[in-house]
Parts: sequence; C-alpha cells; structure tokens
Amino acid sequence: MLGFLAGVPGKLKALNDRLTSTWAAKLDALRTGLTDTRMGYLDKLNITGNAASSAEVAACAQTTDPMLNIPTLLCLGATTVVDQWLTTNYGWMAPAAPVRAAAATTTSYTDVLNVSGKGVLEMVVGRLQPHATSTGQIQILIDGVLIWDSGTIPNASNYFSTTAPVGTLKQFYNGTGVSISAVPCEGIPYRTSCQVKHKLVASGSTLDTYVRARRSYP
Repeated sequence: MLGFLAGVPGKLKALNDRLTSTWAAKLDALRTGLTDTRMGYLDKLNITGNAASSAEVAACAQTTDPMLNIPTLLCLGATTVVDQWLTTNYGWMAPAAPVRAAAATTTSYTDVLNVSGKGVLEMVVGRLQPHATSTGQIQILIDGVLIWDSGTIPNASNYFSTTAPVGTLKQFYNGTGVSISAVPCEGIPYRTSCQVKHKLVASGSTLDTYVRARRSYP
C-alpha cells in the first residue's frame, strides 16, 4: 500500500503534463454539455448499477422524451365528439388512399389495425351509417394502453354519424352538393404497437372506420 501511495504524486504529475490546453478545453466542453437533463439520462441508464437492460432504456426514453411518451391528448384538429349529418344535405366521401378501411357489422370487436413496432398513427375516422337504433364504438390503443374510447356512437334515421379522434373532417363541394371527408392530421407516435378496433353496440347498421398509419424503419 505504501508503495502505491508513494507512486501517486508521480502519476498525477504525468497526468498533468499530458493535459494539454486542447484536452482541457474538450473536458470543459464535456462538462458544459452535461446539463441536468442529460445527467438525468445517465442516472436512469444506471438504474441497477450495471449495464442498463433494454427495458430500463425504454423506460428512460419514455419518461424523458415527450415524443415517445404515451399521449394524453389526441392530435390538433381532431373532433372526439360525434357529429351527425343530415343525409339530404350532406354526402360522404371515403378518405383518399393510402388508407385502411374496415366495416363493423357485429357486436364483437374486430381490428381495423393491429401492428407491432414503431410508427405514427395519422388518422382514425369512424362513420356510422344511418339507422334508427343501431350504435357503434371505437377504441385506440397505443403501446398496449387504451388512450381513447368513443363510448357509444349514437345514430338516427336520415343521419350519418362521424367521429375523428385522429385527423380532421373537411367539407367540400362535390359538384351537386356538399360532402364530408377526412384527412390526416398531426400524428401520434407509437413505440411498440398500435391497435384500432371497432364494433356495433346495437346491431342493424354498419360502422365504417378508416385508419392511416406509417411505420418507422431503422
């Protein structure tokens, strides 16, 4: 031990001799760049005191990067309420491709979209066709978490009902009258999975749901 301690001054002198102004500037820049936020990243990566597992890294990213966090609000311009349109005044135009469309005709949930991996959900729009008593329901799950439930979508004779939790509805002149259609809007990112499912709550009508999503590639 005494021998080791006796060699410490010499080692410190050698380190100081090799610490040129260039290296000193680099160390200063490194310390300046270690903001509280970045120190937080390092702390989270050392959760267990050893090499962080992939689960710990994912948890770190989700709590520090707002783009990867589970959204609490849906996209700007979305209309999470239900609008009802009188069929004698308004028509319906299906969204332009690329879009995934599915029709719910039963009271059991079926998937409109169910994918794994990373990506962005750009549009979810539902249209319940006119019916006196039939109703429907849509759910959106991001990374396995239910972030939106339409509840029961009401209906009425001579009306069709729409809801656009992701995306927005537009009115346009179709040559003879006014039609309603949906367009993508500000997207919702997902890290591990995205699922959109729908069903009829009371049977008799058809619930058309349109989804648009794009995947991220490494």
